Amino acid sequence: MEKKKASYLLIGITTSYGFKRPFYNWDMLPYTDLILQTDQYSIKEAHDLAYQLTGENVPAENYRQLTDSSHVYRNRMLNNAQAFEKELPFYVVKPLYIGLCYLSYKAGISLPQSTLVPSFISYLLIGLLLFYWLSLYLRLPVTFLIALLIMVSPPLTEVAKTSSPDCL
Repeated sequence: MEKKKASYLLIGITTSYGFKRPFYNWDMLPYTDLILQTDQYSIKEAHDLAYQLTGENVPAENYRQLTDSSHVYRNRMLNNAQAFEKELPFYVVKPLYIGLCYLSYKAGISLPQSTLVPSFISYLLIGLLLFYWLSLYLRLPVTFLIALLIMVSPPLTEVAKTSSPDCL
């Protein structure tokens, strides 16, 4: 039983590490915009506020990369709300993810950080499910080792730290 608790603790620590050191990918901006539009902001208001709140809640170096003016696409998205709106259909098709982000935002988590919460929760649940499933077929020490190695592998940790529904 102690090894199970240790496994759950390690999965929790890995999840919290990802929460403290997320990847700030550009998809964070459209999802932030869609969360704001859920609260009845206009397209222009949501666009401007999404960029403003991201700038306030993301480290300066990461925000500069998200809004890099030398990158034609990112510069156009930053300065043109109508062009930005044309990209939103690629993101609005994930209503469960947007809904979970919205609930996180309403629970008091900063808007950009709320786009990461569904990934972290999914990662945590995947770890628990994997450990449980493996424990049905393997001895506890082997289950512990295999689950740990799978959960700390880069494909899983990378997707857990990204504003994307991929982990969900």
